[in-house]
Amino acid sequence: MTWLALYNRNALANDAGVDVYETGFGGFTLSHIVTTEKEVDEIFADAVILGASPVKEPQTASWGGI
Repeated sequence: MTWLALYNRNALANDAGVDVYETGFGGFTLSHIVTTEKEVDEIFADAVILGASPVKEPQTASWGGI
């Protein structure tokens, strides 16, 4: 299943916890949907080990995602 969700720049910045006018905020986010919190934790840990620079820790989203 594939999902596409479009949000305005201010909503994305708010969700990421950054200033919308900050240098470096491109107004783009990428999400990966999984079925369990355990999968979230594993994928997040792997991404960090491989060099990702997280903006925020995984958290339960208001729309029901993790």
